[in-house]
Amino acid sequence: MHAGSGPDSTVRIRRPVGFRAVLCAGALALLAAPAAAQEAVTLDQYRPAPLGDDGFAISRPGDLGHLRGGLRLDFDYAMNPLVYEEDVGDSSTEVGAIVKDHLVLQLIGTLGLLDRLVLWVGLPVNLFMSGRRFEGMPEPDGSRPGDLYLGIRGRIWGEPDELFGFGAQAAVSAPLACASDDDVWLSGEQSFAGTATLLAELRWRYVVATLNVGARFRQPSDVTTTEVGQELLWGLGLTFPILPGTLAAYLETYGATTFVVFGKREATPVELLAGVRVWEDHGLSVSAAVAAGVVRGYGAPDVRGVVSLSWTLPEEGLPDEEPAPPVESRPFDEPAEPSPEPSPAV
Repeated sequence: MHAGSGPDSTVRIRRPVGFRAVLCAGALALLAAPAAAQEAVTLDQYRPAPLGDDGFAISRPGDLGHLRGGLRLDFDYAMNPLVYEEDVGDSSTEVGAIVKDHLVLQLIGTLGLLDRLVLWVGLPVNLFMSGRRFEGMPEPDGSRPGDLYLGIRGRIWGEPDELFGFGAQAAVSAPLACASDDDVWLSGEQSFAGTATLLAELRWRYVVATLNVGARFRQPSDVTTTEVGQELLWGLGLTFPILPGTLAAYLETYGATTFVVFGKREATPVELLAGVRVWEDHGLSVSAAVAAGVVRGYGAPDVRGVVSLSWTLPEEGLPDEEPAPPVESRPFDEPAEPSPEPSPAV
C-alpha cells in the first residue's frame, strides 16, 4: 500500500484520540453508529483458504465429508506491506515504510456436514506490526487480535475424481479488533464485513487449475489517501501433484480492487505466490510458500513468507475383520499326488 502527502494525494485521517475512543468503545457502538465509526481496515492481504487440501490463498470446490473436522494454522510474515510515498503512485518518491514488519497467525477450525457443506471459524492474531511514524498517517497497531469470522462452503457440482468441480462459499467477520482496543488502524474492519466467492476447478492428471471470483462487502474506510470499500476479489491457482497424496507444488496469484476507484494502483493489491506441501500420516500436512506484491496496492508487500500446518480427521475405515485361515495352494503346473488305492479284502 502506498500513502503520501504530495500534490496528487489527499490525506483524510481522523486523528482526535478522544473522539475515536468514544466511537470505538465496543462492537455495539460500531454497529449502532456505522456512519461515524473509526476509520480502520484490514491490512493483511493473505487470507488462507480454510481446508488443508485447499491451496494457500485459493479455495477449492471440495468438502470434508460428513462430520469430519480439521484445524489449520498459518503464519505469514510481510515485509513493507504499507509504504509512504511523497507523490502517491511514484515509487521513486518512497521515503519509508509505515508498516515495515508484519507477522500474523491465522487460526482456522473446520467441520464437514452432509458430504456437501463445510463450516469454519477463523481468527487472525497480529503477533507484531511495526514501522515508522509519519505525520497524518495511520500508525502500526503492534500486537492485537484481528476480526473473528465464520464461513460456509457448498460443493455444488463434481466429485473429487471428476474433471470439473464447482462450488460457492461465503464468510462474515465481526469487528473484534476495534472492539478490543480504541486505537486500531490496520488490524481489522470498523464494522461487520462479508465475502461471497464462486469456486471453479478443472482437474487433470498432472495439474489442477482453480479459479476464485467474488466480492467483499464492508463499510468504506479512508484510513489512507485512497478510499477502501467494496471490492472485487479474484484468485487463480495451479496445483501440481508431484507425488499424489504426499507432495504437491502450488503457484497462485490473488488480488482485489475497489469498485469506487476500479484498478487504481493504491487500491489494487495483487500478489504472486509459490509453495509446496507435504502430507504426513494421520491427516497432517506441512506447507511453506514465498510471495511478493506484483501490484503494490495496500497490504501487498515486497516479500511475504508463509508456513502452514494443518490436520484433518482421517476418514473412518472399515472395521477390522478376523483374517481367514490360509488356504494351501499349489502351482497350476504341479500335479496332485494320487490317492492310495484301497487294499483288496481277504
